[in-house]
Formats: sequence, C-alpha cells, structure tokens
Amino acid sequence: MRPDRFALAAGADRPGRDRPAGSRPGRRRKCPLAATDGGAKREFPASQKGRPGRGRGGWAWGYAAVLLLLAVSWLLAGAAGAVAPNRVLPPARVAAGLSDDAMLDLIQRRAFAYFVEAANPDNGLVLDRADNRRPVGLGYSPATIAGTGFGLAAWCVGAERGWMPRRAARDLIVRTFRFFLGRMFQKRGFFYHFVDARTGARMWNCEISSIDTALLLAGVVTARGCFADDPELVGLADRLLDRVDWAWMTAGGLFPRMGWKPESGFLESSWDHYCESHLLYVLAMGATRHAIADTGWRAMRRPWGEYGGQVFIGCPPLFTHQFSHLFIDFRNRADADADYFENSRCATLANRQFCLDLRRAFRTFDEDRWGLTACIGPSGYRAYGAPPGVAIVDGTVAPAAAGCAITVAPDLAVRSLRHLYERLGDRLWGRFGFADSFNLDAGFVATDAYAINQGPLLLAIENHRTGRVWRWFMADSRVERGLQKAGLVVGRRPPPPAPAAIVRTNPFLPWERPTFRATPVAGPLAVRLGGAEAGAWQDLPAITLDANHLQQGYNPSPAFQTTIQVAYTPSLLLVRFEVHDPNPVNGFARDAMGRGDSIEFFLDTRGDGMKWGGSDDLLVSVAPRREEPAAVGGPGGSPSHPGRQRGTSDLMVVGSGLRWREVFHPAQSTPHVRVTGTADARGYRGVLVLRRGSLGLTGPRAGFSAVVHDIDGRPKPGTPGNRNLTWGRDVRYTWYFAEPGPVIGTLLLDDRGGNPGGDAGRASGAGGR
Repeated sequence: MRPDRFALAAGADRPGRDRPAGSRPGRRRKCPLAATDGGAKREFPASQKGRPGRGRGGWAWGYAAVLLLLAVSWLLAGAAGAVAPNRVLPPARVAAGLSDDAMLDLIQRRAFAYFVEAANPDNGLVLDRADNRRPVGLGYSPATIAGTGFGLAAWCVGAERGWMPRRAARDLIVRTFRFFLGRMFQKRGFFYHFVDARTGARMWNCEISSIDTALLLAGVVTARGCFADDPELVGLADRLLDRVDWAWMTAGGLFPRMGWKPESGFLESSWDHYCESHLLYVLAMGATRHAIADTGWRAMRRPWGEYGGQVFIGCPPLFTHQFSHLFIDFRNRADADADYFENSRCATLANRQFCLDLRRAFRTFDEDRWGLTACIGPSGYRAYGAPPGVAIVDGTVAPAAAGCAITVAPDLAVRSLRHLYERLGDRLWGRFGFADSFNLDAGFVATDAYAINQGPLLLAIENHRTGRVWRWFMADSRVERGLQKAGLVVGRRPPPPAPAAIVRTNPFLPWERPTFRATPVAGPLAVRLGGAEAGAWQDLPAITLDANHLQQGYNPSPAFQTTIQVAYTPSLLLVRFEVHDPNPVNGFARDAMGRGDSIEFFLDTRGDGMKWGGSDDLLVSVAPRREEPAAVGGPGGSPSHPGRQRGTSDLMVVGSGLRWREVFHPAQSTPHVRVTGTADARGYRGVLVLRRGSLGLTGPRAGFSAVVHDIDGRPKPGTPGNRNLTWGRDVRYTWYFAEPGPVIGTLLLDDRGGNPGGDAGRASGAGGR
C-alpha cells in the first residue's frame, strides 16, 4: 500500500524460518484461490452479507533499532504529524520461545501494520483486504467503512503503545472525521458499505449499510474517548455521531433495516435477531438525536440452542458473538434475557467442540486449530459457523476466530494463537500477521489479510491485556444511555431459558449423508401412484422428517412430521409427500412462496454434485394454494401486498389444492414436471411427477433432498399495522443439506436385483438422518 506514503512503527520479528508465508516445505505452491481471493466480493451486509507494557523477547535489539530509524523518519515528517514514508516492512519471520505477552504484542503489532499500510493517509479509508506478502496500491480492493472504524480504534491503540506518534494518530483521525463529514456521500448519516479508497465513491452498487456504519461509529466513539482532551477531535466526533438518523433506518417498524439503496429503498432484511447487531442497538438507543425506542431490542428473536453441552442464544458464525464485545464491556452485565458475555463464552466453547467433533472428517481441526467464522475459503467467501443453526463447514479455520475469543476464553485462545504461530507460522505468518484463513485439507492459505479480521484481533487482544478499548468506548454518555435503555444492568442475573425453548438442530455431519433406495414399479401400480392415490403408497418405504431433522428455526412444533416416498418407472420419477401441519398457511406470491409453509425438492439429476442453479439441477417448490375468504379485503390481503405473510385469522387453506414452481430453469423444466395434491386443516399432501429422460434422471443414482418450511402464519413483530412483540413459528426441516455445496443425500434408482413394487424399495437410512 503506497510504500512512499506510510510508515510502520513496529519491530522486526525475530529471525527464524525463511520460507515465504503461504508456501509449503520443499515446493513452491500457487495459491488455489488466486483469482477468487484477489477479487472476492463480500455479500454479507452484517457481516458480510464484519480487539501496558510491551513484552520483550529475543527480538528486542532489532525492535529498538527499527524504532530508532522510524523515530528519525517521524521527525522528518514535520510538525503537522504527517505520516512518514514507509521503506519496507520488516521481514515476517517466526520467533520461537516468546512469552505469552511478547507473542500477543507481536500479533498486535503485525495487525496494527495493516491499518497503516492498507489505509489512505489523506482520508483514513482502510482497504477491505490487502496482500499479506507484498505491498499493494490503493486500487487493490475497495475500502470498507467497517474496516475504517476498526482503523480508528487501531490508531488509538498504536498511539498508546508507541507504535505511532500520538500527534500523528490524532491528526490522521481528524482528517478521517473531516473527510466523512465533508466529502463522503451519506444518507441521513449512514454510509456505503464499500467505497473507493481514493475518492470515497460508492463501489459494487453496494448498500448504505447500517451495521457497517455502526462499526465505523464505534471507532469514532473509541477515538473520542482516547482523545477526550482534544476539543477539535471531540467536536468532529459529536457531529458525526449526532448526524445519524437511527429512527429513519427503522422504516417505520420496530427494527433497524440492514440497509438502503437509492435504486430500491430499504432492504427488506432487518436486525430482528440476535447477532453482532447489539453494538448497533446500543448506539441507536443511546443517540443524542434521532434515537430509537427500546422496543426492537426487547422484541428481537433470541433463539436458545444447545451444542456440546453448552446452552446459549445461537448464531453460527463466531464473529456474531464477538464484534459487539470488542467495544462494549458486557462483563457482569445482563438484561432480562441473557448475560451476553457468558453467552459468547458458551458459543465459543460450542464452536470449538464442533470443530473437534469433525476431526475425523477434516484434518485441519485439532485441539488448538478451531474457530468457524466468516472468512475467505477455498471456494470463496463463506460465513462458516457451528450449530445450533446452519453449520457451514469445509475445514477452513480463521485464526482471528479463536484469537478474538481471548476475552471470553483466554487460555484456549492463547493456546491456539501459539500453536498457529509456532507450528504453522511458516505458512500462515505474513506482513500483517496471520493469514485470514487456512484449510489443511484443501492445501489452502489465504493470500490476503482482511480488515474485519485483523482489526477485531488487535482490539480483542488489547482488551485482554489492558481493557483500554472498553474504557474509551464505555466512557461515552451515549453508550451508557443505550445500555440503560436496553436494561443491561451491572450485577443482574437473568433466569435460565425454559427447557422447551432450547432447540437442538442437526448439523448434518459429512459421514451421515444418507442414501434412499427408490421403489421400482410398473403397470397399473405406477398409474395409481401417479394419481396420488394414498392407498397405493401405503406399503412403500418412507423418509420421515421430524425433530431429528431440524436444521434451523424458532419455536418448532414438537408434533411436526413429514413423510416422503419415492418410486420410479423407466420413464418417470414419482415422489409422494405428506406434511402434517394443523395450520398450513402461505400468503406469499408464487416467486416467494418458499418463505411460507412449503416443501422444496432438490435434485442433482446426474449425481455429480449439486450446484445452486446448475444446468443439470432442479429445485421444485410446492406450497398450499392461497385462499382469500370473501369476508376479507383491503390492504391487509396478499393481492395488494403479495410479499407479506398473512395472519391465521384471515388466511386459511381449507379444501384447496397446491401451487408449485421449478426455480432454477422454469422455461425448460416446467413442461416435464407435474404436481397434484390437496391441502386442508390437517396439512397438505401430493405427488411430484418428473419425466426422467427429459430432465436427465437416467442414471442409477441422483442427488436428492427435501426441505420443509413450517411457519404458524403470525406476522413478525413490527410489520406495518402490527405492533405485537410475539414471534410465531419459523423453522426448517431437512432430510440432508450440508454447506458449502450444498451437499445433499443420494437417491438410488437402480432396480437390478429388485422386484417392481416389492422389497427392492427398502431404504438405507430411511427415516433417519
């Protein structure tokens, strides 16, 4: 990053192994993600689509020498505190035998280097990512406003630790504030997620992001606390903070929206559930101007779950349990629902246990190699995570995931950092410290470092060592006001969750991938089966979806069950389904009906791996047909609001049929698909018929899975015209669906050795996982 402009006041690592970071012993390896890592676009809006006394080791003399040289260069930079030229970062070499404090100091200094090398000194904008092995220019990647927020806090830490002159840090922060106040496009005080690091112009047609603005403002509050005796800096910070119209971002509802676009308005998704949004809520509720009420905070979903003996409010990626804790000191503080510091500790232990439970499938995972969070992986950017909820896992670990756990599980975090540094440092250690991620199974090491992992690691370690970031942030009156409105009271002990509220989801482990043998049929029986005659199916084996197949969701019904049976002829595949649901409701338009009560069938026709929208893959979505009772009318109905779910009082499916659509390739596949069936107050049932030859289902096996979405029809809190605070049911049951991929189950269609209509239909794993 512009070696002629920026300087790093950080010491050289102790000489050690001299292999370049990212290489493997004995051979030169080209990164398997060269193209993707160099240009991956992040889609997560939240995340997407987000941490006294320096230790001394054997590198002390080299460190002192570098500081001396840098001191001279800082003096030459001038009294105004301009950033000095950076010659070349000291070589990244692993130093053995460091004390814990010296190792943490080294990790912090390398992470701090990112926010010096990968930032524009003229406006403070920090690149989203930068190469961890060589200098890059400002055009290497967009800047991210969340990364800039971490940069503001990082410069404060650097100033306190002597890695950057305090005056230089102060002046850089002031330039950043002035740029955001005067030159950055903003909408009601909110900023675009990704911008050009040179101009601040919008990039990638991205959204005005509420969570990324909140992370930027967290850095503003932190810098305000660090330089509380500087009237100019404090005044600029107050202008930035007071300009944000948090109430506008709720779009008239209870919950802040995830963002806004000039082309289409507010994003439909909102911060209505537990995740990293706690930081946003505290800032929004405590704002001096345009604050929001506490209603959304109290109404948000907090889905209790369990894994590995840990009970906690779940959200799969570990960063969702960490980002708010980088700034808010949740220790010994709770609201009426949870102790969030303890919750993050339990989530961390569950995340680690999930990695350990997967050791037989992925050699990356070990006692000190764990941590599933959003990061770059062998096939692109992924929100890796652990149950409860959808557990995306392929063996990729982000060092920052375990490292940022240092405030809630310090012993485990330090052990992991030491293992990665000493045992894998020749492959992982680079200009800015650890590689963003690695996967030993895939032979993958990320070539880039990312601001939203380097920054949190730096701040989390600082809080562990000194608590400085917490003190700076918590000293702000806005923060205290937000905590009070949230009911986050010191010394409070919330009650444990009710046992019935604790959900256990199926992580769909790799070695549990099921196989189901379809039943070959012929003649009159095939005709009867295709006509949805229930009696004709009664002796055929079935897959049963029940609580053992819960993938994710809120408030599941203990009585829910679905049965699926599969038969085939040489020309047809027939799938019968029966969803036992006492209140099947679907008020969504046809192109969105998968968001209501529905069943979806995934088919990989060639059995060569499911691809979302793949040329030989199918997704058939089936739902109860919408019924509009004659007595119901007006704007609450679905004709005028087709994307909104109706309540059970005005929309019921009684004696109705089904509607369906093939999602991936409707023009080509729809003529070769047929669905018949009925829906009533007991549920819905039917038969899906597919022409095998026309759809490519001609081989002896195909990928197959079914996903059932069960909701109870109640609108979520805060929808227009509805101010209730009670969530209804919203859950998903799956036969088998593992991410990334997706990886689905196997359907056998080979009738060799079988009797049409006889025992050849017995299932392998039918009714199981």
